[in-house]
Amino acid sequence: MIDDRRIVMLKHSPRYESVYSAFYKTQCDDLSDRVIYDVTSRNPNRAFAKQVSPMYMGPVITGDSMNAECFEIYWQSGKLYPCHAYFGQPTAEYWEYRKQRFSIPIGGLGNVEKRYPNRMLHCQTKDCQGYIWYNKETGKYELLGWVASRKKAYITEYAKLFVKTDAYQEIKKTYESGKKIALIDFDVYNYYKEDKTIFDVINENRQAGHGYVIKMLLEGAIEVINDEVVDHIGILEPHSESELNFLTFDPGFVARAQEDANAKHESVGITKEGKISTDNIDSL
Repeated sequence: MIDDRRIVMLKHSPRYESVYSAFYKTQCDDLSDRVIYDVTSRNPNRAFAKQVSPMYMGPVITGDSMNAECFEIYWQSGKLYPCHAYFGQPTAEYWEYRKQRFSIPIGGLGNVEKRYPNRMLHCQTKDCQGYIWYNKETGKYELLGWVASRKKAYITEYAKLFVKTDAYQEIKKTYESGKKIALIDFDVYNYYKEDKTIFDVINENRQAGHGYVIKMLLEGAIEVINDEVVDHIGILEPHSESELNFLTFDPGFVARAQEDANAKHESVGITKEGKISTDNIDSL
């Protein structure tokens, strides 16, 4: 049953508060009859946390057969920032950066470093120019927007990892027993209070955490069969025209083009960060 109200989503408190505190009460009037699952890295049950949090899950095998040891690093490393972009396409340095990040073991970085690599790159999150995803069907890389990358790169890969865990079996057993559940995650909210559906939250331009993926798996909206995600309700299909408009490119061509492009930086007016200088814009 899609949007089964026996499952409620709650935004995790920024502090370590009791689930019966005012912070959670404003999200759901009564939690006394619900089994509560904190599906974040802050869950004090460390064994459980390592099976549900993207910070500790992996590895991920990408469409272009790369191996990313940690899911969170895999996800964040697909984001393209100005220092790795040349006219909207990734530079040779980006591919080396991606390869290096993918090789970092799950315990090789702290959670802040995993989630915010843009800080190391001296960029803000708003500077992200898109998400690089390999389409196995076309053999091309695509530069996707926020919602499209969520569907193609995040939901699918998290689901494939999560269904293999004991934590999934535990939550699923609780749900199938008929009990009410509350899933606590950082990037979710109780969308029932706003009269929204799971289609709304997956397709809106705001953060959408892995808690929603767990909910969709429990309700049967999506299912993992033979390590492939089956979409039973069309929630992963394009929802707007913007999801169908994206750049495609061959990384080999981009790497070769970059060598020639480097020699033209001064005349074209490209800054060190890969941005076009307005001083020399007339020379384009």
